Amino acid sequence: MNGTPRGSERRKHPRIKKQLRVVLHKKKFYFLWQGRDVGELVDISNGGAQINTKKMLDQDDRVVLSLQPRSYTPPVHFHGKVVWVKMRFHENLKYRQAGVQFGRIGGFQRRVITRLERGAAA
Repeated sequence: MNGTPRGSERRKHPRIKKQLRVVLHKKKFYFLWQGRDVGELVDISNGGAQINTKKMLDQDDRVVLSLQPRSYTPPVHFHGKVVWVKMRFHENLKYRQAGVQFGRIGGFQRRVITRLERGAAA
């Protein structure tokens, strides 16, 4: 065995449960965006995020998540890749839940995630 109990957490970064509005842009080419969708952040970490969206996403799609932790702050952008997508149903509503793995994130994005973590604990 590899020393990891079955069913235990395998993520490198702890997830912070936080419901926030996100704007999702799907990359079509390197510099072109294919549409825009408003979704909901389920959780976030330094490695990625889980979101709920109505946008059609496929595994390996390149996306940019823009979130605005407070209405008076500028949006923070996270570039990443969709690593999984699942269909979900809730009270006659159909939506997609997607896991997004971030590429490199900078110090500013890390500070925003740290602030979200502190706010999540309060």
